[in-house]
Formats: sequence, C-alpha cells, structure tokens
Amino acid sequence: MSTFIIFTRTAWSEAPRLRHQVTQLLLEAGHCVHFFELPRPVLSRETPRATVTGVAPAFVRTTHLIHHQLRVVPPLHGINAWFVRRQIESFLRTLPSDEVTVINFNYDYYFLRKLFPKQRIVTIINDDFEAQSRLPIFSHITWALRRTCSMSDAVFAVSVPLVRRLSQWSDAALFLPWSAMQYAAPQTDVAMRTQLLFWGYIDERLDIDMLNRVAADLARRGPQWELMLVGPTQGRGRDVVERAMARHTNVRILESHRLDQLSLDTIIAAVIPYLTPSAMDAVTLPNKAMQLLAHGLPLLISGMPAFIEAPFVRRLDGAESPATVIDSCIADFNALQPTIAKFLGENTPQSRLKQLGLHQA
Repeated sequence: MSTFIIFTRTAWSEAPRLRHQVTQLLLEAGHCVHFFELPRPVLSRETPRATVTGVAPAFVRTTHLIHHQLRVVPPLHGINAWFVRRQIESFLRTLPSDEVTVINFNYDYYFLRKLFPKQRIVTIINDDFEAQSRLPIFSHITWALRRTCSMSDAVFAVSVPLVRRLSQWSDAALFLPWSAMQYAAPQTDVAMRTQLLFWGYIDERLDIDMLNRVAADLARRGPQWELMLVGPTQGRGRDVVERAMARHTNVRILESHRLDQLSLDTIIAAVIPYLTPSAMDAVTLPNKAMQLLAHGLPLLISGMPAFIEAPFVRRLDGAESPATVIDSCIADFNALQPTIAKFLGENTPQSRLKQLGLHQA
C-alpha cells in the first residue's frame, strides 16, 4: 500500500469530478489517500471537517489568506503560499513516513516542491483557470500556472487545448476520463429505440435552439419519439430551458437520476448540446460520456470544438442537418457497438493507474 496526498480546490461533498474519481481510483487500488479539500477563508467560522478513515480518504482542510483569483501580483501569491505551506508542514509531521506521492489539482501550488523535495509530484489541470478569471487580466494566473507545471514531475490535462497550453512549460499529456463500468451490449432492437437522452446539468450552457430543432425533428418521426432532459441545475437557466421546451409535447424534463434509474432500452443516442462559445469549449471528453458509452449509446453533440473525434461521436452542428445526423445514428447503431466497446476497453481504471505511473496494489 502506498500513500498519496491529493491537493484540490474542491469540497468532497461536491458533485463528483475528476479529483474525486482519481481519489476513488487510488482507494479501490488499495492505496491510502489524504485529500486536501477546498481551503477556507482565514476568518471563516466554518467548522473543519473531521478526519475520516477507512474506505474513504482522510480529509484535510487548510485556510487561505487571499482568494486565488485576487492574487494579482507575485508578492500576494508569496504571502498566501507561505501561510498555506506552514499548515501543510504541520500535517506532514503527523505522517509516519515521508514516502508519499503527491497529486496536485491546483494551478497555483508551485510551492509544493519545497515541501516535497524528493517525492514525485503529478499535476493534473482540469479547468481553464485563465478563462475563469474574475478580472480582465490573468497574467497572475499564468505566472502561477507556469511555475506549478515547471516544478512537477508529470503534468496532465483533460483537454487538447489545455495540453497545448501547458506544453509551453512541461511535457503535458492528455488525461481522459475512464470507464468505471464494463461495456454492456444493448439488447433491445433498434426499432424499439425512439428516444434521445440528455443527461447532465440543465442550465444556461445548453443550446436551446439546437434542442428545439432536435425536438421538432423527433415530432416529425411520430408520437413515440421523445427527447428526455434529465439532471440537476448548476447555476442559472433551468427555468429558461423549461419555458423554451414547453412548446414541445415530446420533451420531458426530469430531476437528477442515476443512469441505472432510467430505462435505457428505448434510447437510441445521448445528445450533448452546448453553446459555442461557452465554458465547454475546451472539453475533449466529459466524464459522463464514459457512462453513456458503457450502455452502448452513441453521442450526438454540438458546441465543444475540442471534443474527441470518433465514429460514435456525431456533430449536430456540422454540415449535415440534425435530422440527417439522427438518421445516420439509427442506421449505424449496431455497427458502432464494437467501436464503442474497443474505446472503453482502452480507457479503463488500470490504464489510468498506469498513466500515473502506478499499479494495482
């Protein structure tokens, strides 16, 4: 069993993201994980989370002096780094050994090399922090990101645009999601599959115009054809989506459900329609795609110009009309299954452990 320390800017209670999935991957492989959660403001009255051990990681919570988007000059970075580093040093003194591996998800933790001079540090960037900056300039983010990548032993990113960006300062490599589920070949005849499914956050990022076009095309195919939108809301916009879709009698909008709570035998494809430009422009493969593919569902997408190119990915916003794309998906559904199965077989938990330089314990 090896010991890992994971540094994030995420609360464990948030909806699962890559940092949660990497943590679970390590735990399931038999390793010990200490998970540093979202730092609290220094004057926060929030009660620190109690340490949890066993099947869950051990949680650690630090405080910060200055919000990461407000450290607009290097001295502010330096003051905050000194403050956070002291807390991490106190935690390290409680560990029985300094034989640890560090996995860092923070763009501005360039000071980790001082804390771990001989240990392996892996940095995974899965957000475009520069694009998310609250300020019109983001040179302070670039300053920290460059130093964080430069001090790391390995750097990964979750999209092709981010890999290109980080390659200026490191040998960055693509780190895609993996399939925690085994591929299950669809059993229902294609003729029985008369629904499209969107499964994800229902908010302002969705391309409502594309959803209208898809719903109208499905209505022309017959009363049995439906579009289902299933998911929670993150931010704003659900009411806008609901009002826009109210004109379609063949559109159903449901609250959040796990995939295994839905009847997927009637689904011909998963639709992922996002606006361009949007926060999704750098997405190469969203986490949910692997779960959808594990059920044999092709992906019909719009927006997301950096999305992977594969036979089971069809663009709704390309040269062909959405109706033609849906027709091709119906015609090719069975023929696409071996390609989907092969893709999932190449992107397993074991393949990601190997990419991180690890192995099953």
